[in-house]
Amino acid sequence: MYSLGNFVSNQRMRYRDGGIIFNLKLMKTSDKSFISDCSYIPVWVYAGIINNDYEFRVIPYKIYKEKPDIVPLNQDDKQKIEQFYRDTKEILNNLKEER
Repeated sequence: MYSLGNFVSNQRMRYRDGGIIFNLKLMKTSDKSFISDCSYIPVWVYAGIINNDYEFRVIPYKIYKEKPDIVPLNQDDKQKIEQFYRDTKEILNNLKEER
């Protein structure tokens, strides 16, 4: 795992307007250390006006689905967050998404 840029950015193009948070569970025994579990959280970056101020917010996709009004997304933003999620699932198809 590594980062190629900022966690929050104003890059609004497909494949650049979101990211993931990885969760790792590390275990250690007397003779070795290892990763016992891993998962990820897809997050999309909202860039827009809230309360008359330009704001950036990192929105976990799961939270967006549970509370779609958490930020005032327009129809274009809603399509972009859904496209981001589909792209993420396709790219990380063999990894477990955190539930």
